[in-house]
Amino acid sequence: MDNGVIEVTNEADLAYESGYTGQRATRTWQERMQLLSTLGLIKIRPSGNQKYRYVLLVHPGVVIDELRKKEGTVSEPWWTAYIARRQEIKETPHEQRKLKHAR
Repeated sequence: MDNGVIEVTNEADLAYESGYTGQRATRTWQERMQLLSTLGLIKIRPSGNQKYRYVLLVHPGVVIDELRKKEGTVSEPWWTAYIARRQEIKETPHEQRKLKHAR
């Protein structure tokens, strides 16, 4: 789908494609998806019995900005490296993207 939304039709296949094999593959994949959701990197919406039917990929810049607001979550050396990389690839900071879309 457009705009970073993924429709998950088969969790077992996606678990395998993510590198998880064996009896616990789907369960391990689900645990990792829950961790990504807890960190704010994805947003999930269920459908019926399927908890991970729709997944929204959140822009990493948004997540990093939010994590940075929480003291002790993002170290200063990591933040400095992230800002340098963002400048290197000419990524528009999240704050500026919000202002641009608000107009």
